[in-house]
Amino acid sequence: MLQEPQNEPFVSIHFMDHSGIVHARPLPNIATTPVVKAAFLFGNDPLPVGHPINYTQIWAMVDTGADYTYLDPSTIALSGLTKLRDTKVSSATNTEASAQYRGNLFFPETGASNFTEIISAPLKQQRPNIGMIIGMFTLSKYVLVMDPKNHKYRLYTS
Repeated sequence: MLQEPQNEPFVSIHFMDHSGIVHARPLPNIATTPVVKAAFLFGNDPLPVGHPINYTQIWAMVDTGADYTYLDPSTIALSGLTKLRDTKVSSATNTEASAQYRGNLFFPETGASNFTEIISAPLKQQRPNIGMIIGMFTLSKYVLVMDPKNHKYRLYTS
């Protein structure tokens, strides 16, 4: 079992219900989705220290059942991400054309950023309040703590 980092910055994980209301903890007897505030930074260069940052925060679902990180096409259109290749996205009922991008995922709460690959997927059609899904290829770079007994829900990003 992984040790939880001590005295390290972390992103607080919140829980969004189906109406889009965000809560600090999961709600008893109500389905909620773990989410964090995240953004993609413009361009493909690392951030210089002390550089002012322009970004728009969106709610991102923390999804350990997803392999990839997915971003809604409306957000991709605004972000200036670099397209790598055409690809396909499959769901339980459908496969459709998509594209793969490279971008700088940014967590405003800690200031951490990391380059990752992103797949375009129409997320807002099903969940209009969620603009991104962060999957395991990205989450594996961090330490995820989901401890309901002690009410600790954190993503350590350092």
